[in-house]
Amino acid sequence: MRTAKKPWNVLLGSSAVAALLGCAGAPAPTVAPPALPAKPTAAEPAAKEPIETGSTCVKAESQCDGGECVLTIKNGCDQAASCDAAMTTTCKSPVGEMVEAARRKRQTFAAKTDGEIRLVGDCQGGEILRTAMKSIVCK
Repeated sequence: MRTAKKPWNVLLGSSAVAALLGCAGAPAPTVAPPALPAKPTAAEPAAKEPIETGSTCVKAESQCDGGECVLTIKNGCDQAASCDAAMTTTCKSPVGEMVEAARRKRQTFAAKTDGEIRLVGDCQGGEILRTAMKSIVCK
């Protein structure tokens, strides 16, 4: 013999299940705030590199970057020395062609003095890809 369920038991059971499901659900996932972008670091300047001058008493170092070469000259000679420097800049033109720009400069340094030669390449509105010393001759 089967006994009939009382309607209040069904109602009470259904309410309890609904309450448990509503409260026992997993907590809403928390979203971490987006990470702040890393601060761009300033590029370190190119290292100075010794460069042969063709003279035993004139020493030079070159530092080339971003379309510019700076030569640091140390004239240890007993007389003035004239240095003729040449550099190249490889550029990408606005239409995508590769172009090479060259610069030359001559400068004279008094005996036993230091100084610098600054050469600047010009890409005529294009993108600078590479800058390098081509030659330096001091006499």
